[in-house]
Amino acid sequence: MKLTSYALSMFFTLGFFTSFSSALAEETVLLKCIPKDDEVAGWVRQGKPYIATDEETLFAFINGAAPFYIEHGAMEVGFQDYAQKDFHLTLEVYRMKDEESAIQLYDDIYAENPKLLKDIGTAGRFIGSLIGLYLIEYRQQSFFVRLTISKKSEASKEKILTFARIVSEKIAKL
Repeated sequence: MKLTSYALSMFFTLGFFTSFSSALAEETVLLKCIPKDDEVAGWVRQGKPYIATDEETLFAFINGAAPFYIEHGAMEVGFQDYAQKDFHLTLEVYRMKDEESAIQLYDDIYAENPKLLKDIGTAGRFIGSLIGLYLIEYRQQSFFVRLTISKKSEASKEKILTFARIVSEKIAKL
């Protein structure tokens, strides 16, 4: 089953992703991938990370898309919103069953007209054709990572690329 990046971005623009204060995790491998305040210069977390560690918490957070990720081997999923002045960025980190599951998930998410990224993750793509936001998706080790940023501009493009590189560096250190 293919899932379009556009459909996923609509969750953000329509407000389906909201913060939950429950299901906060202890310091896990996944949390080590999620930058803290100012770990990426100027970015501050908006609330605590939401960590889905089972089907119930994942369904509570992403509802209709949850089966897609579960079928692809998602073991733990972290969501974190960030703000920097007038910019809003959302980070999603999926810890998959294994590297093969991350490859399959990345391959099964349809991306229209992506620009391939050679310096972020093992395989990555930048999608600039969405209305109102930029999207980056990449896979690395047993992780699939997605970032979105609002306010399309050259500045926001550089900000999301920088943020993605830092998350990739954190994953590489695990």
